[in-house]
Amino acid sequence: MNIISEDEDNKIVWFSLVIFILALIAIAFFIFKYYERYQLVQGINEPNQEQSEEGYSDIQKKLPTEMKGKIYLTLAPKNGESNQIGVYSYNLKKEILEEAVINKGLQLWGGEISPSGNRMLTTNMTTVYINDMANLTTWGKITDDDIYNFKSEPVWSIRGWYTIYSTKKDISLDPNIPENWQIYSVDHELNEKYLSDGIHPHVAKNNHIFFLKNDGLYWMDLLGGDIAKIWEIIGGARSNIQLDVSKIGDIGVLSNPNEGSLLIFRNNAENYAFIGEIVQEIKTYALQPTFSYDDKYLAVVELEKDSQGLLINPKLVVYDLGTYQKYEIMDLKDYKQEQMWINDWR
Repeated sequence: MNIISEDEDNKIVWFSLVIFILALIAIAFFIFKYYERYQLVQGINEPNQEQSEEGYSDIQKKLPTEMKGKIYLTLAPKNGESNQIGVYSYNLKKEILEEAVINKGLQLWGGEISPSGNRMLTTNMTTVYINDMANLTTWGKITDDDIYNFKSEPVWSIRGWYTIYSTKKDISLDPNIPENWQIYSVDHELNEKYLSDGIHPHVAKNNHIFFLKNDGLYWMDLLGGDIAKIWEIIGGARSNIQLDVSKIGDIGVLSNPNEGSLLIFRNNAENYAFIGEIVQEIKTYALQPTFSYDDKYLAVVELEKDSQGLLINPKLVVYDLGTYQKYEIMDLKDYKQEQMWINDWR
């Protein structure tokens, strides 16, 4: 029979207590290190990289297979010739930037692809051209006055019977004022027609032209009739506020880099009366908003604001319009920011 003395019993109690205390210290150390790591990760992820509940960053690098087609851009390389500018396309399947060889020897800004997909509009600010997508070096003129007056932003009507573009008759006027610009149309017989003062024309599925004037967003028909203000911009508009509208649905977008706002809206039109509804506001500094051909995505040139209030570090970014997940497609730091446009997504 083993008899444990009182001294041995006390030793066992003290030994157990020491083990218990050491265990508590180990647990406390683990919790402290975990919390420290959590705080570090949280600090890295704020404010622009917060993780979602699923643990994913709000910026995804891997593109979804559903994101298809090409995003057409006008770019001017910083390391190129002083006047070098041209049309490029970002191939979303291959995830590479491809240069389009168009009208060699000319400085060209891109425009929309035709509804049939077989023609592209381009401009050198003097003339609006039409290019064959099967052979981009095959081209013809849509305008022929040969006057350098910043002919730009050429777009198509829904059936492709009209081309609409912006121009600036008096190039001495401040380009930041929307109504210092004019909007013209050209029909399939190359007849030109003045439509209105304003900038950034885009044609919706009902063939109404959305555009910007000094006090807000307007629309008109293809002949320049039925002009109406549909959305007032408090404090007035500047030309760097840009827009796009869907050609198949009822959504539109206004990018306002002055306010750091990307506003997606829906037109609940009844009998051609605009009834606007805000769908989503994304707080970001963005330019050149462009819907994908299926309205599932929105491409923008996204920038950062520095300590002096300047917008810098342009990137080609895409937002999923179902989840508002952001995808960084391409860094555009090697291209001149003042000569950067998104022309279309096909």
